[in-house]
Amino acid sequence: MKISGFVDEIDIGFKKEVEIVKDLKMKFIELRSIDGKNISEMSLSEIDEIQKYLLEKNIEVSCIASPIGKINIENENFEEEFTEHFKKFKNVIEIAKRLKVKYIRVFSFFLNKENKKKYESIIFEKIESFLKEIDGTDLVLLHENEKGIYGDDIESCLNLIELTKKNSNRFKLIFDPANFVQVGVSPLEAYEKLKRYVEYVHLKDAKYSSNENVLIGTGDGQIFEILRELKNDGYENFVSLEPHLINFSTLQSLEHESIKDRKAEFKDGKEAFEISLKTLLEMINRI
Repeated sequence: MKISGFVDEIDIGFKKEVEIVKDLKMKFIELRSIDGKNISEMSLSEIDEIQKYLLEKNIEVSCIASPIGKINIENENFEEEFTEHFKKFKNVIEIAKRLKVKYIRVFSFFLNKENKKKYESIIFEKIESFLKEIDGTDLVLLHENEKGIYGDDIESCLNLIELTKKNSNRFKLIFDPANFVQVGVSPLEAYEKLKRYVEYVHLKDAKYSSNENVLIGTGDGQIFEILRELKNDGYENFVSLEPHLINFSTLQSLEHESIKDRKAEFKDGKEAFEISLKTLLEMINRI
């Protein structure tokens, strides 16, 4: 397994964050925001500066953690909003090319769960438009099982895979155990049913009782068991730390619902990230 992570959760400025992960002997990072600015909104000139710095530090980007697909399909002005959203997607494609990154994270639109069937055909149409846009590239779209979107449970993820069978090499799944917990799905059951399509793993944990994120291994995300299954299945791709243990500056903009203050179990994002990495390495060593 290759370890990556969301360094924006360290939340002290991008260059300092990269220095920290370098000191932690990490070789990869996942890009979601840089100095408070979402990756999808960055210009190519800004990306060139980022690339130059990462090359100096010998750090590679494992995935562009874009917000593409994180808009509400039930909004009256959805089509207008999607048009602007698609422009961001095109920018993300150019960013991925510039950074020589294979993976782009996407989502399948917020909606009320009882309306999944109602909007299914529109969702599939939009996903197909994303795939059409990456024709002729080596890019792969990774769908994350974010809570509150179409593909937030096992059945819907499988539906998306069935839709994209003809693009099977360009549409895969990010597996996020905490997000499954937060919609009442067993992460281990989800993994068993989806593992053939899992290309990438996000590591954060949560509790069924409160829906709160907690340190990996201390919640209901079955993190150790999933890591063991990944090992047994010969998984060699990325596991990316996404601690979600503090109120980092861009958190509210990433969530569909309002954020409650998190318990002050860690003094800052640096400590939360370092302890999460230490815990992950201990789990891997046990396995």
